[in-house]
Amino acid sequence: MVKRKLLIVGAGGHAKVVIDVVQQNQSHEIIGLIDTVNQDRWGSALYGIEILGGEQELFSYSSNTHDVFIAIGTNQARQTIAANLTRKGFHIPSLIHPFTQISPTAKLGSGVLVMPGAIVNSDTVISDYCIINTSASVDHDCVAGEACHIAPGARVGGSCTIGARSWIGIGAAVRDHITIGNDCVVGAGAAVVHNIDSGLTVVGVPAKPIKRGQ
Repeated sequence: MVKRKLLIVGAGGHAKVVIDVVQQNQSHEIIGLIDTVNQDRWGSALYGIEILGGEQELFSYSSNTHDVFIAIGTNQARQTIAANLTRKGFHIPSLIHPFTQISPTAKLGSGVLVMPGAIVNSDTVISDYCIINTSASVDHDCVAGEACHIAPGARVGGSCTIGARSWIGIGAAVRDHITIGNDCVVGAGAAVVHNIDSGLTVVGVPAKPIKRGQ
């Protein structure tokens, strides 16, 4: 089978783990990285993969023959770049590390990254551009909104809803039947036992708000 060619947007730490997932899967041929922030890195390499240039270089490639994956950890930026790429006709594949457990009844959108040790259980919906990071788990009947991030080791109980662009921090725990609004931040190690309104940052055990907005 001929592999699709892949451009990766991003050339930092998150790009490193995306490269690893692609190489483990052998799903695509990575032809280069795109760095829209650090022009001084153009022409250098990450793990032997050339940083080709910025946005202008990216759009010199054909969407008919090249897929693009967005290896940027910031939720809002990832969502914005994805919308731009989609308008220009690029396909953004989902990348799933082989050492994951994903229920056959779970539904994953486009541009999702699922890292090693992660679990996505029955009838859960993971929307476009989400990150389910290393050893995170999302239980049955959950909905993760667009471009949210479930950080390493986080645990989300059954029948939860997590809003768009929200961030569930490292090692956090979310009780079942909880609703978390859009653009929320749940601090590392927090225990969420009550619903969280949009735009709040919560920390602690039990989790309590400390400020509005990210």
